[in-house]
Amino acid sequence: SVFLVLKSYTQQQLWVQNGYFYFLVVFVLLVTAIGSSDFGLLQTVTFLVRNPLEIFPRLAEKMPSSTHFYLEFLLVQWGVQALNLTRYLNLMKYTALRQLYDPKEAKELSEPEDQDFYGMGSMSARSTLNLTIALAFCTLSPLICIIGLVNFFLARVVHSYLFVYAETRKSDLGGDFFLRQLVHIQQGLFLYIVLMTGVLMEKSDSWVPGAISASSFAYLTNSFMRFQKEFQLREMGLHELEDTGDESLLIYADRQGSNDAIPEEVPDDESSEHYKQPELP
Repeated sequence: SVFLVLKSYTQQQLWVQNGYFYFLVVFVLLVTAIGSSDFGLLQTVTFLVRNPLEIFPRLAEKMPSSTHFYLEFLLVQWGVQALNLTRYLNLMKYTALRQLYDPKEAKELSEPEDQDFYGMGSMSARSTLNLTIALAFCTLSPLICIIGLVNFFLARVVHSYLFVYAETRKSDLGGDFFLRQLVHIQQGLFLYIVLMTGVLMEKSDSWVPGAISASSFAYLTNSFMRFQKEFQLREMGLHELEDTGDESLLIYADRQGSNDAIPEEVPDDESSEHYKQPELP
């Protein structure tokens, strides 16, 4: 087990989020385009790999006709949020275990919820997919923006309550899930450009609108690469340390690359600002 070593269970959830999102994009969002009644999935993917430019007319032909399906898909997510609030699976397990154990022990055995589906990684992937769907069809069907906004408002209310008052505490990685969501959303914007370029090329008599849309690839590619380079989750540049005005941090960072002894604790300036979550004691 030399490769793909997981340091924690939360790290496993991060791997689930990454793989599950791409799975959902292919089999939920792109299934209407790459799926065909005449050819199988494997044959269609092979054809698109050999003819990559065919993805534009195929998306332009298949996906606009599926806007109503994805409108209803996001509408169904409203009901999913309501079901999440009930925690019906935990309730069913608790009710069954009550027949064998006392209430306190039955409650402990019924927790936590299924982490394969309700874990931090899988929930992050599904929420990112919902936003990707809204972004992909926001021009073809503007109503989907309102439906998506209501869905995320409900998710905000429901999961804020569940995380604080209902579910058991779970360890976090300090922002890795959110950062991965941002990366996935930016990758979803590439799909939006591909879709709109195909639609403009298919519906317009001239190639100019499609070319203007395709030129957005240059800007988005530059923004995506800049995001990957400059927004490092676990690193801080020396120029950012200088902005803090704390010389002890600069001394500590400078000694990390030398053989000098590194102090166990960096001196703390009482005048420096610190953030503390209001929920913590």
